[in-house]
Amino acid sequence: LPLAMPLILGQVVDVALGALVLCALALERNKYAWAGLCAWVAMIEPHVALPACVALALFVPRVRVPLGIGASAAALLSVAVLGVAHNLEYVRSVLGAHALSELANEEQYGVASYLHAAGAADRLVASLANVWYVLTLACGAFAARRLVERGAPVALYALLPPAAAVLGAPFLHIGQVAFALP
Repeated sequence: LPLAMPLILGQVVDVALGALVLCALALERNKYAWAGLCAWVAMIEPHVALPACVALALFVPRVRVPLGIGASAAALLSVAVLGVAHNLEYVRSVLGAHALSELANEEQYGVASYLHAAGAADRLVASLANVWYVLTLACGAFAARRLVERGAPVALYALLPPAAAVLGAPFLHIGQVAFALP
């Protein structure tokens, strides 16, 4: 059901989830270029794929170049299509406004919506949610590292940080809960 809902709603969660699973498979097969490419495809859902990219960049050195190429290609494409001014406006204004616009959405399951429902001020909620997200991202990445050091599959770098970040995402739709499945 968590995988069917996004498709019904026309969302791309399943594409990102599939890309992270393929990234994990590529890591297990030592296909680092493919792992980096798959991680960047997953960035179509950036708040859940970014933790995997961070963990890969920190702990899997052979994926750094493919990740860097993906980041460069994404940045160049964005600037080519929208221009510098629109990209800066997106980062400065749109992202924050989008996060604030989701606070009262009854179909939100992120920490921000719970803080908002408890009566906390919106700007404070957004700030606390961002801090919580960074903490859960870091916890997921370092837990994956610790487990891999103890013999767990290297695929955890692609799967565990996004699952942890789902718990800390500033806003979270029900379909994105599927990132905890792998």
